[in-house]
Amino acid sequence: MGLAETNPAGVRLIVIEALFYGLAIGAVGLRIWSRRLKRRALGLDDYAVVVGLIFTGGLLASEVVGQ
Repeated sequence: MGLAETNPAGVRLIVIEALFYGLAIGAVGLRIWSRRLKRRALGLDDYAVVVGLIFTGGLLASEVVGQ
């Protein structure tokens, strides 16, 4: 049973998390786009942000699935 199935507040929590995850994707996209506009190479910090975003997406997916 997932969080949303056992608790009605779980649905709100997942929606809020998904909203903020979307904002994070937008922020990272703007960060990479601005680096490209300035013709600067991506640094190690940029790659770390992308890896963190991927792991956060995995966490959100596991909460939605409810494993």
